Amino acid sequence: MLARAASDIPDPKKFSGGLSFEPKWDGFRMIIFRQADGVVLQSRGGEDLSYCFPEIVAEAMAFPSGLVVDGELVVSHDGRLWFDELSTRIRPRREGGRKIAALAEGSPATFVAFDLMALPGRSLLDETLALRRTQLAGLADLQHRSFQTAQTASI
Repeated sequence: MLARAASDIPDPKKFSGGLSFEPKWDGFRMIIFRQADGVVLQSRGGEDLSYCFPEIVAEAMAFPSGLVVDGELVVSHDGRLWFDELSTRIRPRREGGRKIAALAEGSPATFVAFDLMALPGRSLLDETLALRRTQLAGLADLQHRSFQTAQTASI
C-alpha cells in the first residue's frame, strides 16, 4: 500500500498489457468496508478510523452492503492538499463526538477511490484492474465527498 520513488518511468513496452499511472495523493491510505451493520474505514495499519471521519462514514452508508473500496483520505483547501490538517483529524476516542464533529466540519475529508475490491457477494480481487476500474467508475454513489482518481494508461 505504499508508493515507492522511482528514478525513471519504466518502458511500457516491456510489460504485457502496458502500464497505468495515477497521481500520488498526500493523505491516509484507507479501505472502506461497507458492511450490513455499518462502515469500517481501515487504515494501512489495520486500525478502524471510522470514528474520526463521520462525514466519510455517512457517505459510505449509501454504498450497498458488501462493497469494498480502496483509496486515500485527503483534506484540501483552496485547491491544495493539507496533510497536516488531515493529521489533526486523528483523535483519541475519548475526546468524544463534539470535538470530532467540529474537526469534520472545519476540515472535511474527501475519499479518493483507487480500486474496487468487492461488490456485494462478489470478490473482485482476481479480476483485471481494467475491469475493477470500470466497475468503480459505474458507482453512482461516488459523489460529494468521494471521487475516483484519474489514471493514465500507457500501451
